[in-house]
Amino acid sequence: MVKAKRGLIFLTCLTSALSAIVCLLSFGTQNWIEAKGTYGSLDGYNIITYGLFTGSFKRNVGSVSIHEIVMTCLISDNVCAMLCKSTSEDRKWELQKLYNNDKVTFDTDCPQVFRSNYRPIPATRILREDVGGERTFISAASFIFTAFFLIVSAVFGLAAAVLAVWNTAGNPIYTVFSIYGMQIYNIVGAVTVLLTIIVWGAEYNITIISNACILETIIGDMSTIESNLGYSYWILFVPLVLYPTSAGILYLRQYLINKEPEKQVDIQEDGDIIMY
Repeated sequence: MVKAKRGLIFLTCLTSALSAIVCLLSFGTQNWIEAKGTYGSLDGYNIITYGLFTGSFKRNVGSVSIHEIVMTCLISDNVCAMLCKSTSEDRKWELQKLYNNDKVTFDTDCPQVFRSNYRPIPATRILREDVGGERTFISAASFIFTAFFLIVSAVFGLAAAVLAVWNTAGNPIYTVFSIYGMQIYNIVGAVTVLLTIIVWGAEYNITIISNACILETIIGDMSTIESNLGYSYWILFVPLVLYPTSAGILYLRQYLINKEPEKQVDIQEDGDIIMY
């Protein structure tokens, strides 16, 4: 392969690497959903913020306490929710009761991140059951595909960045490691990050926009009065732009190479070689 336009190849290393970093940043941060809820006449707004795996629930009842919430799923039932029981087993047990429309007692053992003169709601209080219909949950399939597509996008972005360094310094002989391979990796990164945006965006509009899907909102004790997609979601539009940009830069490189005049070789009778 022609060693030409190395600067453009290295530029794709930067754009692909930045895309992968943003995907990983989105994957690990806790601002995919930012919501507010209210118990009605009890005190002020309660703040719910979470990412794909963990988050926080700022409960404002009497005074403020902040609790860690964790994504909990029952794959066989295709349901997930953000719950705050102390152990994974307890969270799954609670989710199963929620899914079965069983009564659930008030959650008093949420791990407290911070407390300020916390006045708990009495533990004997039984939160009301849904009246008619089924309780609302996050789709386990949506959660799994969101996480999967995002990881795939990051992996292909990192692979494209590594290959850009390799192709800047040398000429890999296999197509999968060549400039063409880099183009494919960037395209895959763009497609998978787009699928991430679509899948989670659809789940938000179908479910989370009206129900933050923590215990209190699932059973109807708390109303979700506001729910928004946070910055962890919106930053995915950065790699959605940068991945095609990387592929475009590689296409531009090849276009510029193709436009360069070919060197012609003229062998004179005396054996001299003239290139022009």
